[in-house]
Amino acid sequence: MKIVGWNELAKMPPGTVFQSIAPYQTGDLQILGDVWHGVHLISAPLLPTCCGVETLSLSDAEMEKHGVTDRDAAVFTPTGHGRDYGPGPGNQWLVWEQADRERLAGWLLDPEKAAGEMNGDPAVLMKVEEHRA
Repeated sequence: MKIVGWNELAKMPPGTVFQSIAPYQTGDLQILGDVWHGVHLISAPLLPTCCGVETLSLSDAEMEKHGVTDRDAAVFTPTGHGRDYGPGPGNQWLVWEQADRERLAGWLLDPEKAAGEMNGDPAVLMKVEEHRA
């Protein structure tokens, strides 16, 4: 894994796996689609998300099919690319390189092995710099 700023992330190819980071928090795992007009990330989530049904733009027939109303919360699978504002002072992203993705895939396929590997001392991967405004 490596931490990158906007200039480096904006040059990465479609399909790059990344997540936004800030001190004490990480964003959802995303797949980079493109950078639009140099300022917007076009990306798709890799994992299911929970949100209010009203944000999904479902038709009445689709809501009825799934047994939900626009006042319910629902878990939904990744549905495609969305747009998010990218650059900003001090914004950083954690890019998942091939070995990182392979390790994660192995953990998902063998959770017992993952638990065993995770029960050791924590491994500090890299320091996240705090942005001072």
